[in-house]
Amino acid sequence: MTARRAGFRLTEHTADTGIRGWAPDLDGLFAVMARGLFSVIADPAGVEAGAVRRTVSLRAESAADLLHDWLEELNALHQIHGELYAEFLPRVAGETSLEAEIRGEPLDPARHELRIEVKAVTWHGLLVEATPDGVAASVLLDI
Repeated sequence: MTARRAGFRLTEHTADTGIRGWAPDLDGLFAVMARGLFSVIADPAGVEAGAVRRTVSLRAESAADLLHDWLEELNALHQIHGELYAEFLPRVAGETSLEAEIRGEPLDPARHELRIEVKAVTWHGLLVEATPDGVAASVLLDI
């Protein structure tokens, strides 16, 4: 298998925004999709990973369910605590459990360029799939 870098791109869908991500493995994919989520919420260039550290533990029935729950949990933590996250260190085991550390800082409207509020991560079009270069995912965000 040829080594392929991880990355994501935002896609448009009617009244929603989508994220398509790819990586060599699920750990990388979940990190990329989290970066995609927060690039929708705020300009990632202004967010530092240091002042806030949180841990996330999740279990689900499939990799797609786990991805959905991961992104929902990150969005909930952002909204509940008024924080932005810039570094994501997920460890996915067996496609159905995740342990992660996330790092960021308190939201500061004077410093952070907020973009769009994400209301929810939808189930519509949610996909995690193996590719010749690793894994890929698609998700739609209700904005």
